[in-house]
Parts: sequence; structure tokens; C-alpha cells
Amino acid sequence: MKNKAASRLLLDMNRWGIDVFDEFGRYDYVNTQTILPTHTHPGMIEICYLAKGSQKYFVGDRKYRLYGGDLFVTFPDEVHGTGEVPEEKGVLYWLVLKRPEAGKDYMGLDYADACSLFAKLSELPERQFKGGAECGCLLRKIVQLFYSDRDELAKMELENLLVSFLLVVV
Repeated sequence: MKNKAASRLLLDMNRWGIDVFDEFGRYDYVNTQTILPTHTHPGMIEICYLAKGSQKYFVGDRKYRLYGGDLFVTFPDEVHGTGEVPEEKGVLYWLVLKRPEAGKDYMGLDYADACSLFAKLSELPERQFKGGAECGCLLRKIVQLFYSDRDELAKMELENLLVSFLLVVV
């Protein structure tokens, strides 16, 4: 049996002309890593989907334990990280979503719809909840399409998958 190496991908969506993410990534760790340092995302929302494994996070003074299938959201300007706990083995997707700006494309949405989506994400009643298999399926499709050959419909499909994922979160 071949040993599986840990991997970490950062997907620069600007490659596709999609400038709504400060960061979009995926890790597949086969063993524990270092801690995720305390940080914030000014004016942005971070959404994590833990596809497999478990992970501890903190936001402010509160600690959270995620398990496979969980979504975890940090709202704009919140201090968060893993504290003294390392990132654990597992598969995690994360995206840091920027606030919409008038006159800028937002995954094919007009400004009013983009603002509405961002507001709904900002008003989620819980920061941790089950995401279901649909989240993992959409995120795998997004990563696969990101690395595919670009054609005239691929960007449209990618934007639709991204919006679909965010709508599932809402």
C-alpha cells in the first residue's frame, strides 16, 4: 500500500476572473500539523467545511469541536484559530468571502443579490452545524473544475457551483 502524503491546496480564483475570495483552500492531512495562529478576516466571512476528521477551533473565548460533515463560520472581524491545539488529520475546505463591492462582479450576481447573500451568511443563527453530503460534493466539483481546461462555459459553471455552495450554507 502506498503512503499518502499530506496535501494543502490554495485555489487562486482570480485565475478564473473570480475576485470574491481572499482565500480558498483545501487540506488533506494524514497526521497533525502545527497550530492555526490566532487571526481575523477584516470585513470578511470564513466558512469551513470539515469533510473528514475532527478539529478544535476557538472564536473569542468560546471553543468548538468539529466532526466530519460540520460547517463552521467565523463572521467579519472575529478573532479565531486553533489555540494551542494543532490542526488535526482530516480533510477541510475553507473559503474567506469578501464583502460585495458596487460595480464589481460577484460570481455572476448583481450587486443587490450579492449583498443579500452576504447579509444572509452574516446573520446565520449558529456558527457550527451539519453541512451534509451536498457540501462535500459541491466542493469536490469546484476543486475539480478549478483545475480543468477553461472553456466559454467553465467560468459560468464554477460561479454557479460556488453560489450553490453558499446557498446550501444559508
